[in-house]
Formats: sequence, structure tokens, C-alpha cells
Amino acid sequence: MVILLLLVFFTIVLFLRTTSRSNKAPKKRRKKKTTYSSYAKVLGEIGEESVASILKTLPKDYVVFNDVYLEIKGKSTQIDHVVISRYGVFIIETKNYTGWIFGNDTSEYWTQTIYENKYQLRNPLKQNYAHLKTLQSIFGIDERFYFPIVAFHDRATLKRETYGNVMYFSELKDFILSKKIPKLHDELVNRLSLILKSYSIKDENQKQEHILNVKQELANKEDLIAKWICPRCRGSLVQRKGKYGSFISCSNYPYCKFTTKCRD
Repeated sequence: MVILLLLVFFTIVLFLRTTSRSNKAPKKRRKKKTTYSSYAKVLGEIGEESVASILKTLPKDYVVFNDVYLEIKGKSTQIDHVVISRYGVFIIETKNYTGWIFGNDTSEYWTQTIYENKYQLRNPLKQNYAHLKTLQSIFGIDERFYFPIVAFHDRATLKRETYGNVMYFSELKDFILSKKIPKLHDELVNRLSLILKSYSIKDENQKQEHILNVKQELANKEDLIAKWICPRCRGSLVQRKGKYGSFISCSNYPYCKFTTKCRD
């Protein structure tokens, strides 16, 4: 009987020790989930580096600026690449996307399709035209001296319907060098380069503030669309039917040409 009691006692002690150790064992850290937006940001940076490498091979009389942050009248703007030359000012918006890319000149958003998954991206032509107008405001030269370009990675398949300069990374250098009619004299090229440098932001805190402001602007726009309010002119949004199905546009058309896809 005594032996049986001792066995029970030692079994209980052993169980308590084992339980205590397991409770003190360090908890495994959960891996942070990588979001689509953070993944897209990394891809974007890789794409910009790829294009920067291509632009680096241009002749020496082409002045190249990469990842340009500008502050003008209290408002900041980010431009992926600017090339200033005797043949014009090339403004390049880089898109490091894969899959099929659908879009046109006027739509507010383009669509990236990967198998059965669809993602929206802001119309890059409109983005880049806004960059053109920003540069025009500080350079003071006519719009005809600019070449806005949207460059996609060669892994993408472009299904766009547009008259804009939309191309693959591999076509970029040939397109720039195809412009052979001088438009700007050397002194003006130097002056524009100095102007761009003077407006450029180098402070990292200001760059982060710009990113936050852009995110807030996009959130505000989405909020207005959800309320069926045009983010451009504050008119009412209406649903219409077109060649490729239903879409949403401003009721003030043709004075306001805002359009976007129908939301699920």
C-alpha cells in the first residue's frame, strides 16, 4: 500500500513539473502577413530600379532624374523618372506588373487580371498627365515639348486601347532615341535641370508625408464614389451601359468625363 501511494505521489510531481515547463516555453512569433499593397510597393521599387538601369545607358547629353519628389505651392508630387534632352522632356511612369492589363485613355482605373483575380490600378496616363502639368508649372515651356510615357514590365500583356505612349520596358530606350528633332537648346536643357534640382525634396520625412497624403486623397476619393458623388466636380454619379458592360460616370458629362468601373 505504501509503495502504491509513493508511485501516485511521484506521478503527480512529475506531471506538475512537465506542465510548468510547457507554460514557460516561449511562444512562437506569428509571421506578419504580407499585404497586396506592401507587395505591390516592393515590386514598384524593383521596376523603378530596372528602368533607372535602362536610362543610365542613354547618351551623356540626356539628363536623367530618378524617383523625383517635388514640392510646389505646399503640394508634393512624386515622379518615377524625368529625362531632359535637346529632343524634349520625357516623363516616365513605371508599372512593374504581370498579367493582362486592360485600360483606355478616359477610364479612371485600369484592370490587372491574373488568372481569375482582378485588381484595379489608377489610370497611369492620367497620373502621368498630372505630372506633366506639374513640371510645366515650374519649367514654363509649352506642352508640346513633353513626352509622357507609361512603361510596363515585359512580363505584362498589354490589352490597352489608348493613343498614349504605353509600352514595355524593353521598348523605352528605342522610343526615347527615336525622337531626333531638336526642340530645346543646350542652355535651356541646363536651366531646366537646375530648376528640377531646386524643387526636389531630399528629406525622407517629407517623402513619407507625401506618401501619407496620397493615400488619404485616394481614401477620400473612394469615399465620395461610394456615396455616388463625383470626386472631380462633386456632381452625381450614374450607372451607364457601354460597349464592355456597365460602368459609372458623372451626370455632368460631357463637361466632366469622370468614369470608373461598377463596384461589386
